[in-house]
Amino acid sequence: MDQREKIKLTSGSSSVTHSGSRKPHRKVRPVVAFAKGRKIKCDENKPSCNNCIRHSVQCDIMTTSGAITLLLQLLRLLLAPIVLQ
Repeated sequence: MDQREKIKLTSGSSSVTHSGSRKPHRKVRPVVAFAKGRKIKCDENKPSCNNCIRHSVQCDIMTTSGAITLLLQLLRLLLAPIVLQ
C-alpha cells in the first residue's frame, strides 16, 4: 500500500491505522460573492478581505451555510408576493 491508501496516526503509546476509503473532513471556508464569481481565494481578513479592498467592492464574508441561509431568505422574499396573489 502506498501512503495515500494507508494513513498511520500515532497518539502517545497507541497507534491507529485508517484506510484511505473515506475522505477527511474539510474546513468550511468563507464565501465572498466577488471572489467566488471570479474564482479567486478569499484571504479571510476581516472586516474586509484584501481582494475586496483592492477592487473597491463591499466585502460580504460569510460561511457556506450562511450563504445558503441568505439565498433561502431571498427566495422567500421573491416568492411571497406570488403566494399572496
